[in-house]
Amino acid sequence: MRDMMNEVLELQLEYSPENTDAMARRGIIVRQRIPRWIRARQGELAPSLGEFANEFDVTGKDGTGRKTVVPWVRIFADNQSPNPQDGWYAVYLFRPDGRAVALCICHGSTTWDGMTFQPRPAAEALALMNWSRGEIGTAAAENGFDEGVALGSTAQLPQAYERTTAFSKSYAVGQIPEERVLLEDLVRALQLLEMLYSAANRQPGALARDVLDAAAQINGLINPNRQPRRGQGYGLSPAQRRSVDERAMTVAREWLQVNGFTGIRDVHLREPCDYRAALGGVAKIVEVKGTTGGPNVILLTKNEVDLHQQFYPNNVLLIVHGIVLNGDLAAGGAVEAHDPWRMEEDSLTATAFRYTFPG
Repeated sequence: MRDMMNEVLELQLEYSPENTDAMARRGIIVRQRIPRWIRARQGELAPSLGEFANEFDVTGKDGTGRKTVVPWVRIFADNQSPNPQDGWYAVYLFRPDGRAVALCICHGSTTWDGMTFQPRPAAEALALMNWSRGEIGTAAAENGFDEGVALGSTAQLPQAYERTTAFSKSYAVGQIPEERVLLEDLVRALQLLEMLYSAANRQPGALARDVLDAAAQINGLINPNRQPRRGQGYGLSPAQRRSVDERAMTVAREWLQVNGFTGIRDVHLREPCDYRAALGGVAKIVEVKGTTGGPNVILLTKNEVDLHQQFYPNNVLLIVHGIVLNGDLAAGGAVEAHDPWRMEEDSLTATAFRYTFPG
């Protein structure tokens, strides 16, 4: 591992966005050899993730098409971080100048705007960093991790990585410790990661476990040949998802009745909305979203987006958040109402695309 890291740092001095011989060699080490070394030690590493151990995974990336200036290898629980844009993970980041590689506790640094990946908004990144440092700051310091990371570049992507790195431990080129120490440090990083995963519902702007679970399912549909996870991890089982949905529908109907809606009809089995109702004689469509987390993020189908854009201002969104699960049974839930619901285009993030081949 030490030799592989040192070689990547040496190859950084020959960086090119094109797939030169040096970059091809770098890619083999980052995408294949380092992840293979980590997977071979999964039995020692995965238990550090506690209840998320069965979701242990590792992947490396150096750019799709054009090569990135900061190659990385990330280690994560799949249901907590189904892709590099969402959730927390441990990651090795290689400095562009080849001076060091850093083992970091990071949050996804970019978001998809429908065309390109853009850096996560600075205010959002700062809120995440403040929260994570409050949760694990003492433990991180005790284990030799420093706040933030310095990648020595003013380029957009390295700067985005710096803004979303809570803690790091850097190894200078030529001074990377022996493999036993590297393994011990990675165990400690995953222990810190487990603490963040366990506290995820307290995170500002958190993706609730059911939203992350749905994102993981989308990734599974897109990548059907990926090795299936051995357990449910922190995601919801099918029975739990049904229970959350049913509880949300019940709470939402009660809210509609209390707030003067009449002619309430459940249409979710045949239309891209959940209820039709009337308020003061005006027909309304009602979307219901249930979540075990906060009301910050919801998932929408294309048909739902289209319908609500067409019906505005005669549309209502009811987010039933904070639903509590006891086994497969759901209870509780508070309503955040948007009446009318004006869907802001800038707030829509593409999660997946369907591509149909011509001919």
